[in-house]
Amino acid sequence: MLYISILGFCVLLLSNLLLLYLYSKKTKDLRKKESEIKNLIELLNSVNEGIYITDTDRRFIFWNKAAEKITGYSAKEIMGKSCYDDILRHKDYTGKVMCTDMCPIASSIQNNKTLGPEVVSLKKKDGTRIMVEVMTSPLKNLDGEVIGGIEVFRDVTRRIEHQKQLDRKKKELETVLENITDGVLFLDSDGRIIHINNALKGMLGLDDSVVGKEVFSLPKEHALRNAIFRVDRDFKGPYCWENYGCTGKTDCPEYKSYCCRCWLLSKYGSAERKVINCADCNSFKKAKEFLQKHKELVIGDRVISVCSSFIEKVELSEIWEVILLRDVTAEKLDAVIKLSGAAAHEIRQPLQALVGAVSLLRDEIPVMSKETEKYLDIAERSCFRIDDVLKRLLNITKYKVKYYTEGTEILDVFEASSMEDRRGSSEEEVK
Repeated sequence: MLYISILGFCVLLLSNLLLLYLYSKKTKDLRKKESEIKNLIELLNSVNEGIYITDTDRRFIFWNKAAEKITGYSAKEIMGKSCYDDILRHKDYTGKVMCTDMCPIASSIQNNKTLGPEVVSLKKKDGTRIMVEVMTSPLKNLDGEVIGGIEVFRDVTRRIEHQKQLDRKKKELETVLENITDGVLFLDSDGRIIHINNALKGMLGLDDSVVGKEVFSLPKEHALRNAIFRVDRDFKGPYCWENYGCTGKTDCPEYKSYCCRCWLLSKYGSAERKVINCADCNSFKKAKEFLQKHKELVIGDRVISVCSSFIEKVELSEIWEVILLRDVTAEKLDAVIKLSGAAAHEIRQPLQALVGAVSLLRDEIPVMSKETEKYLDIAERSCFRIDDVLKRLLNITKYKVKYYTEGTEILDVFEASSMEDRRGSSEEEVK
Protein backbone atom coordinates (compact mmCIF):
# COMPACT_ATOMS: atom_id res chain seq x y z
CA MET A 1 0.00 0.00 0.00
CA LEU A 2 2.82 2.36 0.86
CA TYR A 3 4.55 1.34 -2.40
CA ILE A 4 1.43 2.19 -4.41
CA SER A 5 1.11 5.51 -2.62
CA ILE A 6 4.75 6.35 -3.33
CA LEU A 7 4.32 5.23 -6.94
CA GLY A 8 1.15 7.31 -7.24
CA PHE A 9 2.94 10.31 -5.77
CA CYS A 10 5.78 9.86 -8.27
CA VAL A 11 3.36 9.60 -11.22
CA LEU A 12 1.55 12.71 -10.01
CA LEU A 13 4.84 14.57 -9.62
CA LEU A 14 5.99 13.41 -13.03
CA SER A 15 2.68 14.47 -14.55
CA ASN A 16 2.97 17.91 -12.98
CA LEU A 17 6.54 18.22 -14.19
CA LEU A 18 5.43 17.18 -17.69
CA LEU A 19 2.59 19.69 -17.65
CA LEU A 20 5.00 22.37 -16.45
CA TYR A 21 7.39 21.44 -19.25
CA LEU A 22 4.64 21.48 -21.88
CA TYR A 23 3.36 24.82 -20.59
CA SER A 24 6.88 26.24 -20.70
CA LYS A 25 7.41 24.93 -24.23
CA LYS A 26 4.05 26.32 -25.38
CA THR A 27 4.90 29.69 -23.87
CA LYS A 28 8.23 29.69 -25.71
CA ASP A 29 6.49 28.73 -28.93
CA LEU A 30 3.98 31.49 -28.41
CA ARG A 31 6.75 33.98 -27.74
CA LYS A 32 8.52 32.77 -30.85
CA LYS A 33 5.33 33.19 -32.88
CA GLU A 34 4.78 36.62 -31.38
CA SER A 35 8.35 37.55 -32.31
CA GLU A 36 7.85 36.30 -35.86
CA ILE A 37 4.60 38.23 -36.21
CA LYS A 38 6.26 41.35 -34.80
CA ASN A 39 9.13 40.99 -37.29
CA LEU A 40 6.66 40.48 -40.12
CA ILE A 41 4.72 43.61 -39.13
CA GLU A 42 7.96 45.61 -38.96
CA LEU A 43 8.87 44.29 -42.42
CA LEU A 44 5.47 45.24 -43.86
CA ASN A 45 5.80 48.69 -42.30
CA SER A 46 9.25 49.23 -43.80
CA VAL A 47 8.24 48.86 -47.48
CA ASN A 48 7.29 51.80 -49.72
CA GLU A 49 4.11 50.14 -51.02
CA GLY A 50 0.85 50.54 -49.21
CA ILE A 51 -0.44 47.24 -47.80
CA TYR A 52 -3.72 46.46 -46.11
CA ILE A 53 -5.37 43.21 -45.06
CA THR A 54 -9.08 42.56 -44.64
CA ASP A 55 -11.14 39.66 -43.37
CA THR A 56 -13.66 37.91 -45.61
CA ASP A 57 -16.20 40.67 -44.84
CA ARG A 58 -13.65 43.21 -46.15
CA ARG A 59 -13.08 44.75 -42.70
CA PHE A 60 -9.60 46.18 -42.26
CA ILE A 61 -7.42 44.15 -39.90
CA PHE A 62 -4.03 45.55 -40.93
CA TRP A 63 -2.88 48.91 -42.36
CA ASN A 64 0.83 49.58 -42.85
CA LYS A 65 2.81 52.84 -42.51
CA ALA A 66 3.09 53.38 -46.28
CA ALA A 67 -0.72 53.09 -46.58
CA GLU A 68 -0.99 55.85 -43.95
CA LYS A 69 1.44 58.05 -45.88
CA ILE A 70 -0.19 57.48 -49.27
CA THR A 71 -3.85 57.89 -48.19
CA GLY A 72 -3.58 60.20 -45.17
CA TYR A 73 -5.60 57.75 -43.04
CA SER A 74 -3.93 56.41 -39.88
CA ALA A 75 -4.26 52.74 -38.91
CA LYS A 76 -6.35 53.84 -35.87
CA GLU A 77 -8.88 55.53 -38.16
CA ILE A 78 -9.11 52.54 -40.47
CA MET A 79 -9.03 49.43 -38.28
CA GLY A 80 -12.38 47.66 -37.99
CA LYS A 81 -14.01 49.62 -40.78
CA SER A 82 -14.96 48.14 -44.15
CA CYS A 83 -13.25 49.11 -47.38
CA TYR A 84 -16.67 49.95 -48.88
CA ASP A 85 -17.49 52.46 -46.09
CA ASP A 86 -16.91 55.45 -48.40
CA ILE A 87 -13.23 55.50 -47.44
CA LEU A 88 -10.97 54.73 -50.42
CA ARG A 89 -13.68 54.45 -53.08
CA HIS A 90 -11.59 52.96 -55.86
CA LYS A 91 -12.62 54.02 -59.38
CA ASP A 92 -11.65 52.44 -62.67
CA TYR A 93 -10.30 54.31 -65.71
CA THR A 94 -13.87 55.21 -66.76
CA GLY A 95 -14.60 56.81 -63.37
CA LYS A 96 -16.96 54.06 -62.19
CA VAL A 97 -16.87 53.29 -58.44
CA MET A 98 -15.56 49.75 -57.88
CA CYS A 99 -16.65 49.21 -54.24
CA THR A 100 -19.81 47.24 -55.03
CA ASP A 101 -19.48 44.69 -57.82
CA MET A 102 -15.97 45.51 -59.08
CA CYS A 103 -13.89 45.53 -55.87
CA PRO A 104 -10.47 43.96 -56.62
CA ILE A 105 -9.93 42.53 -53.12
CA ALA A 106 -13.47 41.10 -53.05
CA SER A 107 -12.83 39.38 -56.38
CA SER A 108 -9.60 37.86 -55.03
CA ILE A 109 -11.40 36.56 -51.93
CA GLN A 110 -14.37 35.17 -53.87
CA ASN A 111 -12.37 33.64 -56.73
CA ASN A 112 -9.32 32.59 -54.68
CA LYS A 113 -6.88 34.13 -57.16
CA THR A 114 -4.33 36.93 -57.44
CA LEU A 115 -5.44 39.88 -59.58
CA GLY A 116 -3.57 42.82 -61.11
CA PRO A 117 -1.59 44.90 -61.36
CA GLU A 118 -4.31 47.36 -62.34
CA VAL A 119 -4.24 51.15 -62.30
CA VAL A 120 -7.21 52.74 -60.51
CA SER A 121 -7.91 55.99 -58.69
CA LEU A 122 -8.14 56.21 -54.90
CA LYS A 123 -9.67 58.89 -52.66
CA LYS A 124 -7.34 60.26 -49.98
CA LYS A 125 -8.45 61.54 -46.58
CA ASP A 126 -8.33 65.16 -47.83
CA GLY A 127 -10.76 64.28 -50.63
CA THR A 128 -8.26 64.46 -53.48
CA ARG A 129 -7.78 61.54 -55.84
CA ILE A 130 -4.52 59.87 -56.83
CA MET A 131 -3.70 57.13 -59.30
CA VAL A 132 -2.52 53.88 -57.73
CA GLU A 133 -1.38 50.57 -59.14
CA VAL A 134 -3.00 47.77 -57.14
CA MET A 135 -2.52 44.03 -56.84
CA THR A 136 -4.78 41.83 -54.69
CA SER A 137 -4.45 38.27 -53.39
CA PRO A 138 -6.49 35.96 -51.14
CA LEU A 139 -5.19 35.42 -47.58
CA LYS A 140 -5.22 31.73 -46.59
CA ASN A 141 -4.69 29.80 -43.34
CA LEU A 142 -2.52 26.69 -42.93
CA ASP A 143 -5.39 24.53 -44.17
CA GLY A 144 -5.64 26.52 -47.41
CA GLU A 145 -8.91 28.18 -46.47
CA VAL A 146 -9.44 31.78 -47.57
CA ILE A 147 -9.71 33.91 -44.45
CA GLY A 148 -9.33 37.36 -45.97
CA GLY A 149 -7.60 39.43 -48.65
CA ILE A 150 -4.44 41.49 -49.16
CA GLU A 151 -4.04 44.57 -51.33
CA VAL A 152 -0.67 46.06 -52.25
CA PHE A 153 -0.77 49.49 -53.88
CA ARG A 154 1.64 52.22 -54.91
CA ASP A 155 1.15 55.84 -55.89
CA VAL A 156 1.74 56.13 -59.66
CA THR A 157 0.20 59.58 -60.12
CA ARG A 158 3.49 61.12 -61.28
CA ARG A 159 4.22 58.21 -63.57
CA ILE A 160 0.77 58.41 -65.16
CA GLU A 161 1.06 62.19 -65.58
CA HIS A 162 4.52 61.80 -67.07
CA GLN A 163 3.19 59.18 -69.47
CA LYS A 164 0.36 61.51 -70.46
CA GLN A 165 2.88 64.27 -71.14
CA LEU A 166 4.95 61.88 -73.22
CA ASP A 167 1.86 60.80 -75.14
CA ARG A 168 0.93 64.44 -75.77
CA LYS A 169 4.45 65.23 -76.96
CA LYS A 170 4.48 62.12 -79.13
CA LYS A 171 1.17 63.13 -80.68
CA GLU A 172 2.45 66.67 -81.25
CA LEU A 173 5.63 65.29 -82.82
CA GLU A 174 3.64 62.95 -85.06
CA THR A 175 1.44 65.87 -86.10
CA VAL A 176 4.53 67.89 -87.01
CA LEU A 177 6.08 64.94 -88.85
CA GLU A 178 2.90 64.31 -90.82
CA ASN A 179 2.66 67.95 -91.90
CA ILE A 180 6.20 68.53 -93.13
CA THR A 181 7.14 67.92 -96.75
CA ASP A 182 10.40 66.10 -95.95
CA GLY A 183 10.44 62.35 -95.50
CA VAL A 184 11.44 61.18 -92.01
CA LEU A 185 12.52 57.69 -90.96
CA PHE A 186 13.36 56.45 -87.44
CA LEU A 187 15.57 53.38 -86.94
CA ASP A 188 16.06 51.99 -83.43
CA SER A 189 19.26 50.39 -82.13
CA ASP A 190 18.24 47.00 -83.58
CA GLY A 191 17.72 48.40 -87.06
CA ARG A 192 13.93 48.27 -86.80
CA ILE A 193 11.87 50.85 -88.66
CA ILE A 194 9.97 52.64 -85.88
CA HIS A 195 8.24 55.39 -87.82
CA ILE A 196 7.88 56.74 -91.36
CA ASN A 197 5.85 59.84 -92.11
CA ASN A 198 3.37 60.45 -94.92
CA ALA A 199 5.85 62.45 -96.99
CA LEU A 200 8.25 59.50 -97.08
CA LYS A 201 5.45 57.10 -97.96
CA GLY A 202 4.54 59.24 -100.95
CA MET A 203 8.16 59.85 -101.91
CA LEU A 204 9.15 56.16 -102.05
CA GLY A 205 5.75 54.54 -102.55
CA LEU A 206 5.68 52.94 -99.08
CA ASP A 207 2.95 51.95 -96.65
CA ASP A 208 2.77 51.06 -92.95
CA SER A 209 3.69 47.42 -93.65
CA VAL A 210 7.40 48.30 -93.36
CA VAL A 211 7.00 49.70 -89.82
CA GLY A 212 8.41 47.26 -87.26
CA LYS A 213 10.60 45.48 -89.79
CA GLU A 214 14.38 45.43 -89.67
CA VAL A 215 15.81 47.41 -92.54
CA PHE A 216 18.20 44.53 -93.25
CA SER A 217 15.27 42.18 -93.77
CA LEU A 218 14.01 44.22 -96.72
CA PRO A 219 14.88 42.93 -100.22
CA LYS A 220 18.07 44.32 -101.74
CA GLU A 221 16.05 46.12 -104.43
CA HIS A 222 13.61 47.72 -101.95
CA ALA A 223 13.37 51.50 -102.43
CA LEU A 224 13.73 52.25 -98.72
CA ARG A 225 16.79 50.02 -98.30
CA ASN A 226 18.40 51.65 -101.32
CA ALA A 227 17.55 55.10 -99.98
CA ILE A 228 19.40 54.27 -96.76
CA PHE A 229 22.43 52.38 -98.08
CA ARG A 230 22.94 53.81 -101.54
CA VAL A 231 24.24 57.07 -100.10
CA ASP A 232 27.08 55.21 -98.39
CA ARG A 233 29.09 54.26 -101.47
CA ASP A 234 31.48 57.17 -101.12
CA PHE A 235 32.40 56.21 -97.56
CA LYS A 236 36.14 55.53 -97.31
CA GLY A 237 36.19 53.84 -93.92
CA PRO A 238 37.50 52.63 -91.61
CA TYR A 239 34.76 50.02 -91.52
CA CYS A 240 33.62 48.25 -88.36
CA TRP A 241 34.34 44.87 -89.95
CA GLU A 242 37.89 46.01 -90.68
CA ASN A 243 38.60 47.30 -87.17
CA TYR A 244 37.22 44.25 -85.41
CA GLY A 245 38.26 41.57 -87.86
CA CYS A 246 34.83 40.15 -88.61
CA THR A 247 35.28 36.81 -90.33
CA GLY A 248 33.27 35.20 -93.08
CA LYS A 249 31.51 33.18 -90.39
CA THR A 250 29.69 36.22 -89.01
CA ASP A 251 26.06 36.45 -90.11
CA CYS A 252 26.14 40.25 -90.39
CA PRO A 253 23.93 40.98 -93.45
CA GLU A 254 26.03 44.02 -94.37
CA TYR A 255 29.42 42.34 -93.93
CA LYS A 256 32.01 44.09 -96.13
CA SER A 257 29.40 46.57 -97.40
CA TYR A 258 30.13 50.25 -97.80
CA CYS A 259 28.97 51.49 -94.41
CA CYS A 260 28.00 48.42 -92.42
CA ARG A 261 26.17 50.20 -89.59
CA CYS A 262 27.25 47.79 -86.87
CA TRP A 263 25.45 49.89 -84.26
CA LEU A 264 22.22 48.51 -85.73
CA LEU A 265 23.47 44.95 -85.69
CA SER A 266 23.67 44.03 -82.01
CA LYS A 267 22.10 40.65 -82.61
CA TYR A 268 23.87 39.88 -85.86
CA GLY A 269 27.51 40.50 -85.02
CA SER A 270 30.26 38.21 -83.78
CA ALA A 271 30.50 37.29 -80.12
CA GLU A 272 33.35 39.76 -79.64
CA ARG A 273 31.20 42.65 -80.80
CA LYS A 274 28.81 42.26 -77.88
CA VAL A 275 31.29 43.95 -75.56
CA ILE A 276 31.91 46.89 -77.89
CA ASN A 277 30.39 50.27 -77.05
CA CYS A 278 29.61 51.67 -80.50
CA ALA A 279 29.37 55.25 -79.21
CA ASP A 280 33.10 55.12 -78.35
CA CYS A 281 34.06 53.30 -81.55
CA ASN A 282 36.18 55.25 -84.07
CA SER A 283 34.43 53.47 -86.93
CA PHE A 284 31.06 54.71 -85.71
CA LYS A 285 32.38 58.25 -85.24
CA LYS A 286 33.71 58.28 -88.81
CA ALA A 287 30.48 56.80 -90.19
CA LYS A 288 28.41 59.25 -88.14
CA GLU A 289 30.38 62.23 -89.49
CA PHE A 290 29.91 60.92 -93.04
CA LEU A 291 26.19 60.19 -92.72
CA GLN A 292 25.41 63.59 -91.20
CA LYS A 293 26.44 65.25 -94.47
CA HIS A 294 23.83 65.64 -97.20
CA LYS A 295 24.12 63.13 -100.04
CA GLU A 296 22.02 62.94 -103.19
CA LEU A 297 20.61 59.90 -104.93
CA VAL A 298 18.36 59.55 -107.96
CA ILE A 299 15.19 57.45 -107.68
CA GLY A 300 13.35 57.35 -111.00
CA ASP A 301 12.98 60.93 -112.20
CA ARG A 302 13.52 62.43 -108.76
CA VAL A 303 16.58 63.60 -106.87
CA ILE A 304 16.50 62.84 -103.15
CA SER A 305 18.79 64.52 -100.62
CA VAL A 306 19.53 62.25 -97.67
CA CYS A 307 21.21 62.89 -94.32
CA SER A 308 21.18 61.23 -90.90
CA SER A 309 21.24 62.39 -87.31
CA PHE A 310 21.75 60.21 -84.24
CA ILE A 311 20.21 59.82 -80.80
CA GLU A 312 22.79 58.21 -78.52
CA LYS A 313 21.49 56.66 -75.28
CA VAL A 314 24.83 55.90 -73.67
CA GLU A 315 23.37 54.53 -70.43
CA LEU A 316 21.35 51.99 -72.44
CA SER A 317 24.06 51.34 -75.05
CA GLU A 318 21.57 52.32 -77.74
CA ILE A 319 22.01 54.39 -80.88
CA TRP A 320 18.98 55.50 -82.87
CA GLU A 321 19.30 56.87 -86.38
CA VAL A 322 16.93 59.51 -87.76
CA ILE A 323 17.10 59.81 -91.54
CA LEU A 324 15.78 62.89 -93.32
CA LEU A 325 14.95 62.60 -97.04
CA ARG A 326 14.12 65.67 -99.10
CA ASP A 327 12.90 65.72 -102.69
CA VAL A 328 15.13 68.35 -104.31
CA THR A 329 14.13 67.56 -107.91
CA ALA A 330 12.40 70.90 -108.45
CA GLU A 331 15.33 72.82 -106.96
CA LYS A 332 17.87 70.91 -109.06
CA LEU A 333 15.78 71.28 -112.21
CA ASP A 334 15.31 75.01 -111.63
CA ALA A 335 19.05 75.48 -111.13
CA VAL A 336 19.85 73.43 -114.26
CA ILE A 337 17.32 75.36 -116.38
CA LYS A 338 18.75 78.70 -115.27
CA LEU A 339 22.34 77.60 -115.81
CA SER A 340 21.50 76.03 -119.17
CA GLY A 341 19.69 79.17 -120.34
CA ALA A 342 22.59 81.39 -119.34
CA ALA A 343 25.12 79.06 -120.98
CA ALA A 344 23.08 78.80 -124.19
CA HIS A 345 22.76 82.60 -124.38
CA GLU A 346 26.49 83.15 -123.86
CA ILE A 347 27.54 80.44 -126.32
CA ARG A 348 25.07 81.33 -129.10
CA GLN A 349 26.64 84.72 -129.91
CA PRO A 350 30.20 83.41 -130.57
CA LEU A 351 28.64 80.43 -132.36
CA GLN A 352 26.79 82.72 -134.74
CA ALA A 353 30.05 84.59 -135.39
CA LEU A 354 31.82 81.30 -136.12
CA VAL A 355 29.09 80.16 -138.54
CA GLY A 356 29.23 83.56 -140.26
CA ALA A 357 33.00 83.31 -140.59
CA VAL A 358 32.72 79.88 -142.25
CA SER A 359 30.13 81.24 -144.68
CA LEU A 360 32.34 84.26 -145.56
CA LEU A 361 35.30 81.97 -146.21
CA ARG A 362 33.24 79.97 -148.67
CA ASP A 363 32.17 83.20 -150.47
CA GLU A 364 35.66 84.74 -150.48
CA ILE A 365 37.40 81.60 -151.72
CA PRO A 366 35.26 80.16 -154.51
CA VAL A 367 37.96 77.65 -155.39
CA MET A 368 39.65 75.96 -152.47
CA SER A 369 41.66 72.86 -151.90
CA LYS A 370 40.00 69.64 -150.81
CA GLU A 371 41.84 69.87 -147.50
CA THR A 372 40.43 73.34 -146.83
CA GLU A 373 36.93 72.20 -147.82
CA LYS A 374 37.25 69.26 -145.43
CA TYR A 375 38.11 71.48 -142.46
CA LEU A 376 35.34 73.95 -143.24
CA ASP A 377 32.83 71.05 -143.36
CA ILE A 378 34.04 69.82 -139.98
CA ALA A 379 33.71 73.31 -138.51
CA GLU A 380 30.22 73.73 -139.97
CA ARG A 381 28.98 70.33 -138.74
CA SER A 382 30.41 71.10 -135.30
CA CYS A 383 28.49 74.39 -135.24
CA PHE A 384 25.29 72.51 -136.12
CA ARG A 385 26.03 70.05 -133.35
CA ILE A 386 26.63 72.84 -130.83
CA ASP A 387 23.46 74.57 -131.94
CA ASP A 388 21.47 71.36 -131.40
CA VAL A 389 22.88 71.04 -127.88
CA LEU A 390 21.99 74.68 -127.18
CA LYS A 391 18.40 74.10 -128.27
CA ARG A 392 18.20 71.09 -125.99
CA LEU A 393 19.61 73.12 -123.11
CA LEU A 394 16.76 75.59 -123.67
CA ASN A 395 14.19 72.76 -123.63
CA ILE A 396 15.20 70.87 -120.49
CA THR A 397 12.17 69.51 -118.64
CA LYS A 398 13.70 66.75 -116.50
CA TYR A 399 16.69 66.28 -114.28
CA LYS A 400 18.71 63.38 -115.65
CA VAL A 401 22.36 62.63 -114.95
CA LYS A 402 24.81 60.06 -116.27
CA TYR A 403 28.10 58.61 -115.13
CA TYR A 404 31.13 60.62 -116.24
CA THR A 405 34.14 59.62 -114.18
CA GLU A 406 34.59 57.94 -110.80
CA GLY A 407 32.66 59.89 -108.22
CA THR A 408 31.29 62.32 -110.84
CA GLU A 409 27.98 62.49 -112.67
CA ILE A 410 26.99 65.05 -115.32
CA LEU A 411 23.73 66.25 -116.82
CA ASP A 412 22.44 63.97 -119.58
CA VAL A 413 21.37 66.73 -121.97
CA PHE A 414 19.60 64.43 -124.45
CA GLU A 415 17.61 62.55 -121.79
CA ALA A 416 16.75 65.73 -119.87
CA SER A 417 15.47 67.63 -122.93
CA SER A 418 11.93 67.37 -124.30
CA MET A 419 13.27 67.55 -127.88
CA GLU A 420 13.49 64.45 -130.03
CA ASP A 421 16.95 62.91 -130.06
CA ARG A 422 18.41 63.73 -133.49
CA ARG A 423 22.05 63.06 -132.81
CA GLY A 424 23.92 62.50 -136.08
CA SER A 425 21.73 64.89 -138.07
CA SER A 426 23.40 67.96 -139.65
CA GLU A 427 20.27 69.47 -141.16
CA GLU A 428 19.74 72.07 -138.44
CA GLU A 429 20.49 75.66 -139.24
CA VAL A 430 22.02 78.12 -136.87
CA LYS A 431 19.73 81.08 -136.45
